[in-house]
Amino acid sequence: MKKKRMAQQLEARGVKAKRILEALKSVDREQFLPAEQRAFAYDDISIQLKEGVVMPRLYVIAKWLEELDPQPDDKVLLIGVDSGYVLAVLSKMCKWVYAVDDNEQYNEWVQQVLKTMGVINVSVKTGSAVEGWKSEAPFDKILIARELANIPEVLLRQLKPGGRAVLPIGPDWSHVYLEVVKADDKGHYKRSFFSGAYTIPQPIYIPEVGEQAVPEELLVPELVENVAWFDSIEEFDFKSFLERVGDARVVLIGEASHGTSEFYKMRQELTKMLIKERGFNIVAAEADWPDMEIVNKYVQGGSGPLMRLPFQRFPHWMWRNQEFVEFAEWGRDFNSRTQRPFYIYGLDLYGLGNAMNRVIEFFEEKDRSLANMIREHYSCLSPYMADPSEYGKMVVTNRLQSCEKEVMQVLLRMLKERRQLNHSEAYFYAFQNARVVVDAERYYKVMYYGGADSWNLRDLHMFYTLRALLNYHGTGSKAVVWAHNSHIGNALATQMYSRGEINIGHLCREAYGHQSYHVGFGTNTGTVAAAEHWGGPMKIMDVNPSFLESYERLFHRTGFANFSLPLRKNESNARLINALSKPRIERAIGVIYRPHTERQSHYFLASLPGQFDEYIWMDRTTAVNALPELGRSLSARVFHPFAVIDE
Repeated sequence: MKKKRMAQQLEARGVKAKRILEALKSVDREQFLPAEQRAFAYDDISIQLKEGVVMPRLYVIAKWLEELDPQPDDKVLLIGVDSGYVLAVLSKMCKWVYAVDDNEQYNEWVQQVLKTMGVINVSVKTGSAVEGWKSEAPFDKILIARELANIPEVLLRQLKPGGRAVLPIGPDWSHVYLEVVKADDKGHYKRSFFSGAYTIPQPIYIPEVGEQAVPEELLVPELVENVAWFDSIEEFDFKSFLERVGDARVVLIGEASHGTSEFYKMRQELTKMLIKERGFNIVAAEADWPDMEIVNKYVQGGSGPLMRLPFQRFPHWMWRNQEFVEFAEWGRDFNSRTQRPFYIYGLDLYGLGNAMNRVIEFFEEKDRSLANMIREHYSCLSPYMADPSEYGKMVVTNRLQSCEKEVMQVLLRMLKERRQLNHSEAYFYAFQNARVVVDAERYYKVMYYGGADSWNLRDLHMFYTLRALLNYHGTGSKAVVWAHNSHIGNALATQMYSRGEINIGHLCREAYGHQSYHVGFGTNTGTVAAAEHWGGPMKIMDVNPSFLESYERLFHRTGFANFSLPLRKNESNARLINALSKPRIERAIGVIYRPHTERQSHYFLASLPGQFDEYIWMDRTTAVNALPELGRSLSARVFHPFAVIDE
């Protein structure tokens, strides 16, 4: 049953080759795992084995095999055993399989398992990954299951004419890039690239050759010498911060919880400086698009009370708070006195009911007959606005037909009718609301499949919304992103990678490189606004002192109330950054806080310098100043599967 479900999930994600799916199902993956990890054998996650080997994710293996295209009479070479499971799968698809790796202990174990399984067409030897297996060459296919800078010529010469070699390249993994090399009859090689899978080609932290790290016992004194401490937010060195940001087009500023006043205030002051001094004209927040649209109109000078309608859905305090109101009032005043105003938007895919209403309102003003048609399309979803998660549950259990085609028709109609509808600001907002509906409909279905899909869909939506905003505002536009640390830090440098999760921070690093600047926050203790469970009432809770082995405890030991620590190696002490790169646990509080199970609920492994470009520490913090809740909207009961770490 588990194998069947695995194949169904892979097929749903785009793995179409039936023979690959059948081969994956035909091998007992448990045989290649120790007893304590066999329960995860058919979960789509990478698994760290004791021998130092990383078993790739099932989706990654499937995409590798699709691009390799092994045939029944093929002779295949696998460089970097990585997983005996891959060898066993290839043995079902090919005539002969050869594998080379330098991990002798793991090689011997894999051969024993394959022998026990009755596999007789696989040969494994210990040797150099870049040398291949010359005595058995040539090969029809070569799969290099290890990241190399390029495919060595010595391996290419072991390809038969008409053969192909597949190499995963990186280092980023949100859209893994596969280099595919095909050999022709004349000894020439044609190279192409494929993207679309998720993989983790490298561990969290790789020390650079020749660099030394500060010894652990000297780490706190070294921090004391290198951090830029400040007494209050007003005394922060904003000038130096702007110098570190440099020519960045996107600055992502996080928070270690969704309910801490100091994080909001500091983030807002940094944003004001970026707007005033560097011309940033977009603020894109982890908030519902329809609700933030109301705020944006107010900031642009529109009339009406600011906080009467927005942010009534749980967790209302995340944006219905005094700190955010003060920023909106500042923005309204700033925009009234400048020729280059800034705009504020929501990136998230929640607010499904409000988004549908905004689209219908737009069409009501343009063409009432079209509005009726849109209303008819959306009527498929309308009965479930009180609890969209129930809609998703009913669809995946085949008790309800999916509304995907209906909501997609609205988006397609807007694209086809864009000239008639006028490509105006109103059209852009309506189109983004229509995208929210499409992605939210999908989100409430995929979250029931488990794994990383629902998280990834949400962060991909936020990233593509950010890209749309930058494109819409044109050349020279620059954006500040407000979101939780878990969204804006590079996922590759955190434990998220083992769950196959991407985030907007990683996607921005991939898209903008050095022009993407990431700022994280942390605290030791104090108070926080949070709920005990999803949909529960907000409470002011005490934050437990940080765990001994955490980054937070390390920074608390400096004795500074507040400091900033640049983490790019050209901005700080290289030995210190190298030492901080050793993975430690890091705390993340979302809108849910569970202090009694804090270690498992709120800590994850991370390598801080790979996660952020700068880290701002505030040793003791206080809860955000929430405004009264005015009542729940139709979507108040929306379920969120990531309510502990981030919502």
